[in-house]
Amino acid sequence: MGGEYEDRLYRFYYQSSKVYYLQEDTERVADLFREIAREAGRELNP
Repeated sequence: MGGEYEDRLYRFYYQSSKVYYLQEDTERVADLFREIAREAGRELNP
């Protein structure tokens, strides 16, 4: 498990195209944060 994390971090740092699959997960997390902020009467920092 730790090796997978390190591999992804390494690939991201060196701008490898092999991390683009993480974009979908990142968008889902951002949507969740927006929903939480909306319920709290706030906005996310753009």
